[in-house]
Amino acid sequence: MVDMTPDQKLERIKKALDRGNNPDWEEVRAGLVDGRYQFFENDHGVCITEVVQAKRKRFLQCWIVAGELPGVMGLQDTVEKHGRDHSCAFMTTTARVGWEKVLPQFGWKKARTIFTKD
Repeated sequence: MVDMTPDQKLERIKKALDRGNNPDWEEVRAGLVDGRYQFFENDHGVCITEVVQAKRKRFLQCWIVAGELPGVMGLQDTVEKHGRDHSCAFMTTTARVGWEKVLPQFGWKKARTIFTKD
């Protein structure tokens, strides 16, 4: 596996943002700069998170995950530690259907199904 360049990572992030109802890259970049979002990376993937304070619990939303599968999943321990360090009770993510086959082997469980309609 060849290391991803910063430009390749940015392109994967932008591609992920194009799916669903997401802000554009400039809004995400602003959130990273002001600390609303957190950025994790390794040679093969990136994860952008947000600590969310809900009514009853704080949780870590793994919001943008992009890159090559082994690299992306290699970030999980670091991201989990970040959540624990910020008193998060759990992590959550919204993913394409194909992730249903992958995530359970990394300790994730399906909690709900999301529908959209244009």
